[in-house]
Amino acid sequence: MSMKIWIDAGHGRNQKGVNDPGAVHPSGRTEADDNLRYAKELEKQFKAKGFEVIMTRTKEDENPTVNDRCAIERKNGCVLALSCHRNGAGPTATGFEAWVHSRAPESFIGWGKKIAAGIAPLGLKTRGIYRGAPGYADFGVNRLTNSPSMLLELGFVTSDRDNAVFDQKLTQLCKAIVDGCIEFLKERNKL
Repeated sequence: MSMKIWIDAGHGRNQKGVNDPGAVHPSGRTEADDNLRYAKELEKQFKAKGFEVIMTRTKEDENPTVNDRCAIERKNGCVLALSCHRNGAGPTATGFEAWVHSRAPESFIGWGKKIAAGIAPLGLKTRGIYRGAPGYADFGVNRLTNSPSMLLELGFVTSDRDNAVFDQKLTQLCKAIVDGCIEFLKERNKL
């Protein structure tokens, strides 16, 4: 049996009319749609490396609750949990961020730094690898999953510059994430 990676394409919408687009660019481009694009690219690349991938959503018209998303991870005994997001702010905010649990070991910060080191040369500066979230105990995807987890903010959907990097280099950005995860698993003696 191959090792399982949980990939969560953050936000979404469902048939009941519940729409959670996440951050939105003035043009109407949504974080939810971009999250699904890069979650699917990660899925493809992890599968090419021999992993089984557990997705929380595979279509635009899905929007499971955070509890339901994390229950999928717990049920499947995954070795890593990645939640795909893009940030939102004013048009000048740019860069990559990663969030781990507030009590995550230092090795999780190192895991984020490995990913960031692969992403930075592609044009997304590193804003930080953080524990916990301001004003919250932790993001649900870090608090409610069993495996080492990370919420990845792959640039700002509100930034034309970051959107250009995302659109032109998505395959390479996802390769940096996959490579960083594989290195982390090797260090934890999981591979």
